[in-house]
Amino acid sequence: MTSQSGVHSSRILELDGLRAIAILMVMLDHFTPWAFRGSGPLDAFMNRIAAYGGSGVDLFFVLSGFLITGILVDSKGTENYFARFFWRRSLRIFPAFYAFMIPVSLAMPWLFTTGIGRGWFLLYMRNWRGPDAASDATLGHLWSLAVEEQFYCIWALVVFFCSRKLLWRVCLFLIAAAPLIRAAFHYLHVSGYMIFRVTPARMDSLLIGALVALAFRRGINMVPFAWVGLTCGLAALLVLRPNVNALPTQIFWPSASPILFASCLILAITGGSKFLRSAVLAQISKYSYAMYLFHLLIGWWIFRLCSSIGLPQRSVAIPLAAIGVFGMAALSWKILEAPALRLKDRYFAETPFRETPVLSEAR
Repeated sequence: MTSQSGVHSSRILELDGLRAIAILMVMLDHFTPWAFRGSGPLDAFMNRIAAYGGSGVDLFFVLSGFLITGILVDSKGTENYFARFFWRRSLRIFPAFYAFMIPVSLAMPWLFTTGIGRGWFLLYMRNWRGPDAASDATLGHLWSLAVEEQFYCIWALVVFFCSRKLLWRVCLFLIAAAPLIRAAFHYLHVSGYMIFRVTPARMDSLLIGALVALAFRRGINMVPFAWVGLTCGLAALLVLRPNVNALPTQIFWPSASPILFASCLILAITGGSKFLRSAVLAQISKYSYAMYLFHLLIGWWIFRLCSSIGLPQRSVAIPLAAIGVFGMAALSWKILEAPALRLKDRYFAETPFRETPVLSEAR
């Protein structure tokens, strides 16, 4: 894929690579503090690097905004617009999620004893509650899935009722509004924990991806913007501290990070990348959703086990956690996700026509 026109001719294989990088960044962010707990320079360096890994969530958001907007825009005007979209999304998301959450909620009741009950997780509303010492170490990452699910529901309505011209303007307006919402939350003394998790304050990550999808459909050459965004986004992240309690970080980080990743997305689509097309990254991408679901709980259990019996955290716990997460995700794909995906066309088939066939990547 060597030109922008390629976006209309084939599946974007580079998205597999970007998705794989996103989950590896998130795992780096969560596992490093457990393995590097000392006060030495190596521990300080690794934790500083790992703090940037949390922005892998922003990469997931950008990809979701791009792909979901493409699906919705291309299927608008077809029969069963809502039913098809939610049926196909549900089959992709719910089987693995509830196969994870229901057993956890029954087997680990102590995670839900501090005011954040099971319903907040099961109904995708966890992001609207504050920090929780009981469940954050094992289920805290599920806030991002709540943001995405809420976005899917609202954005499907917005796309349905807006013309493409109006949708473009709505997207730009909401992207601009998100930093203002974060600033308002700060001055209303909302905690940084909440500012980084509630949907109105994080919608720009998803909408920047949506804007890229709309721009390609308008035939806009995005490459010059991508190079500017890459430079500005990278500079901003190097200047800002990855600290959710710092005002500049609260306001600008959730915009700078997705601008950087959206720029990478544009360049990947228009230029191609052998690295992003690699078989290893494609395999990790295939299992990335389940890896995201399971990684924190599996990692927490393995690091605690290794610590209790005196095994090294860095040389033993990290490889064991990585193997455990990948293995569980592969099992989830085989017995849950792949069979569910085969049901997608049973009641509501794929959109009869699409202007951008590459968006089948999301299906």
